[in-house]
Amino acid sequence: MSDKDLNMSNAFIEKILASPIRHIDTSKDIAWPNSDFESSGKDAYLEFVFVPVDTSTDTKDFTGVRDSGFAQISIFTKLNKGEDGEEKRFDKDLLEIRGDLKSSLKPNTAIEHDGTKVFISDLSQTPPTPSKSWYQSVLTINFYSI
Repeated sequence: MSDKDLNMSNAFIEKILASPIRHIDTSKDIAWPNSDFESSGKDAYLEFVFVPVDTSTDTKDFTGVRDSGFAQISIFTKLNKGEDGEEKRFDKDLLEIRGDLKSSLKPNTAIEHDGTKVFISDLSQTPPTPSKSWYQSVLTINFYSI
């Protein structure tokens, strides 16, 4: 039995929990897969999804196996939350959170859990969109592990 998928997911979870993320208390502002989560009363929160996609042979002699997939972090901030003062930046919190995540999960970064190394290959993001009472964007982190 292999726990490689579990180890890869745990590598991301540990990295996120150890990362300083403005506006997010990582002990209570993250909706983890298959867990109860209540967003009411929060100014911002994250939702984490881990998706292993493919296992393929990575060498000509068929001895190397490469696993790949993506992790998605949805970022939610209060809709229409502005700042006092002359310059209102309704997207400031979202951009700060996304910037902190991108800084922690840079391409060419290796993360590890229980001997399984995960390499971040690239990041992509969706434009922010309103959804109910939230302003939302998704950060997708593509990865591989050999």
